[in-house]
Amino acid sequence: MVLHCEFTQYFRKSYCLNNSTLKTALINDFVNPTFKIQLQVLGLLSKLLTGPWMTIFYNSKSELSHIDGFKLVKDVIKNIDCIIDSGIVDYSKDLFGNVVSFHEFPGLNKNVTNVVFQDLLILMFKQISIVLKRQYAVYLCHDDRTLQKLSDSTSSARLHNMDSEEVMGMFSAQKLRSPNATMILISSKIRAKKNYTIKYLDEKSEKAGIIKKARSYSRQLKKRNQCTVTELISALSKRIVQKMQKKEQLQQNRFEKNVK
Repeated sequence: MVLHCEFTQYFRKSYCLNNSTLKTALINDFVNPTFKIQLQVLGLLSKLLTGPWMTIFYNSKSELSHIDGFKLVKDVIKNIDCIIDSGIVDYSKDLFGNVVSFHEFPGLNKNVTNVVFQDLLILMFKQISIVLKRQYAVYLCHDDRTLQKLSDSTSSARLHNMDSEEVMGMFSAQKLRSPNATMILISSKIRAKKNYTIKYLDEKSEKAGIIKKARSYSRQLKKRNQCTVTELISALSKRIVQKMQKKEQLQQNRFEKNVK
């Protein structure tokens, strides 16, 4: 959009609806030089951070372990802090140390000496550093020796949150397929699918005994959950009654005060 500014302006004026408030807003924003700088900063961040991040961590062929992935993030945080302290950005490499090519987007690395551009870019890096440190605070408090001990227990953990999104999609699909199905049934189906339960049972000779124990434990767990729910409902009911009593007492006190 920054590189083909004139064409973009012509397209909005010629092909967008005349009565569109969005058209008017975009035309006014595109005339503003600060708006163009903001777009350029976002484009540069996609080349320096977000693009390589997606390539490394959301790649299905990646062989990185969970802890190795965090070590990369730790290096990224250090690089961002160095940029914040020095105010100097190396546009030839991204924050992971890979060479950056601007062949497809030659306008991204132009006019980078602009004061507004530099201030905005540093401000973005400061906020990114704050978010990364907050998100990875649990790992940052450990030293390298402790992280190495965690590498075995977290070796099967994914580098991203695609698993949770996949589970939510499976839940929605099951609910559409069986609207009257209970939460326990849907949860059991998803767990069996994700945990390879059927494959595990087929490999065991004592399959019937395992299923029998699972049924017995499931009944116990269901009764325990029902007791918990009953206690929770009872506690909530008591709180509601106490709240209503306080409200009635407050109204009565106000009435007596007004009468006096």
